[in-house]
Amino acid sequence: MSRQPYNSLLLSILPALLCLGTSSSLLGQQSSTSPPDALSAVALVLDSHGCVPGDIVFPAGNNLLEVLNRTGFDAITYHIRPVAQGTGTAGASLLDFTLQGRGSRTHHYLKLSTGSYQMTLDNGARWTCSITAK
Repeated sequence: MSRQPYNSLLLSILPALLCLGTSSSLLGQQSSTSPPDALSAVALVLDSHGCVPGDIVFPAGNNLLEVLNRTGFDAITYHIRPVAQGTGTAGASLLDFTLQGRGSRTHHYLKLSTGSYQMTLDNGARWTCSITAK
């Protein structure tokens, strides 16, 4: 599947996202009403087959993750955890979030250190997305 439709989607919604007054962040930092100065962004669509794209690569540092619920579920709960290098074992959850409403979306400002992370979804099928910060 081509990333082009999702990249176009992100470009169309990014200005609206940057005007929103709420956000979530990882690693226990305070939520912010404005994005950090340097920011990379990715739109992640959760659909009936899982995560699109299934593998996300961000630069280490400040990032924006837009999550869109296209699963058909009224609510989805997801978690982001660091993954230990070498063992592949997921650590303690850095983010637990429930997205309410079919077709809903949210965004999270993430400040990621270099390494691997795993986003897992509840709701029946145990979908997993890989996030790498380089």
